[in-house]
Amino acid sequence: MERIRGALAFLWPDLILEGSKWENDWVVSQRDRFAKSARVFFVLAAVGYFGHYFLIDIPNDKQPLELWFAFRMSATIACTLCFILFITKKQNTVWAKWVAAVVMAAGCHAQAHVVLYYPDAPWIYPFVFTLGAVLLLQYPPFKSLLFAAPLMGSFFPPLLEAGNPFDQLASATFLTSVIVLIARTAYTFELRAFLLTQERDESRQHIIELGRDYENRLKSFIPRVIADRMQHRIDKRGMSALEATVDVLTAKKQRVACLFSDIRGFTQGSNEMETFLLESAIPEVKACSDAVENFRGIPRKIGDLIFAYFDDSIEKANVLRSIGAGLELSKLNQDLNDTSSSVKVRRYILISTGDAIVGNVGGLNSGVEITALGPPVNFLSRLDDATKAPALADHLLEGDLVICVATAKLLEDYSVDLPLNHVEFASKGLKIRDFPEVESVYVLRPSDEVRNIVSSSLQAV
Repeated sequence: MERIRGALAFLWPDLILEGSKWENDWVVSQRDRFAKSARVFFVLAAVGYFGHYFLIDIPNDKQPLELWFAFRMSATIACTLCFILFITKKQNTVWAKWVAAVVMAAGCHAQAHVVLYYPDAPWIYPFVFTLGAVLLLQYPPFKSLLFAAPLMGSFFPPLLEAGNPFDQLASATFLTSVIVLIARTAYTFELRAFLLTQERDESRQHIIELGRDYENRLKSFIPRVIADRMQHRIDKRGMSALEATVDVLTAKKQRVACLFSDIRGFTQGSNEMETFLLESAIPEVKACSDAVENFRGIPRKIGDLIFAYFDDSIEKANVLRSIGAGLELSKLNQDLNDTSSSVKVRRYILISTGDAIVGNVGGLNSGVEITALGPPVNFLSRLDDATKAPALADHLLEGDLVICVATAKLLEDYSVDLPLNHVEFASKGLKIRDFPEVESVYVLRPSDEVRNIVSSSLQAV
């Protein structure tokens, strides 16, 4: 059975493609390829037949000259018409190839009669022409043999009449048939190469689609800034989605500005599950996270807590964006409280700057965690505890920004003049746990004027 299948695959390789989703593509590609070859062949053949009469037939005084003229000109006209056919829209139709096959078969048969009327012509030419026609027609082996065998059989009467021995013609027929079969095995290799190419392209497309799916799924879970950086590496550097992910998220030391904001009284407020959580806390956290991303921050939500870091290469941009995002959070919080019927959401916004390790600190599996680690982050956590102390809370209003000394110093260096209120810890008996060296903070009260100053400064960065 395997031998039978092998023989069939050799003689009629198209059976491999039968019913395949690529069958039509193969047929179209073969017709297009043949049409291109036919255009070149038939224009050369027309020129050859036409020139042959004037350059060879007349100088050699072939008789009767009228017969040679009729033969050469008829062949010229037939080849010219075929050339015209293959430059029209009909070139890729099934019958166009049949027309070409008939014209080439007629040319091969006529060559056998040339030997009869011109004994000096080599008797082998009809067989050579047949082999050339087979190669041009690009049929599979069995179909090529079906074309060549009857055609070569038609050579026998004129060639025998011309005095060529039967055994000589039989040997030529057998040898040409063998060459036809061997030569047209190229069809099998071409078809298998086509299949491999299609399968490779399909696999490649599948990989691309998987990469896009991975990319889209990943983007839906990561901050917008990270997604933009990944896309830049994919588009500009030719990285795969996985390579871009690793490159962007690899943890590294960076100068950052950090934002920290926790809801005050969350535990008490969450007792009103339906109203406080669903109507106030959850929508507010989502809106605040979106606001941070609008300022190119990288947010991380932990329950009611919003933490974000800003790690642009320009430190001034980080500072201004963190303050701009903080002002927007304050406004969102106020707007929500003005329209909500549930318990009000109270929060302060804390901002610090410094060196931190930023990126993914949890691996590339389900443990992905994009965050910042280091002194400016720890400081905000301790400062948040301090804001609960009455000595500091008495100086704060809902939505105020509490800014570390380093951030205030940077604002001064950048000539960003904001109305900062300096709060000394010593006079209030305050200390920041784990940061005894910190002696004060600055409080920034949101207002339209403050927002305009920050907005103008950001535009100038």
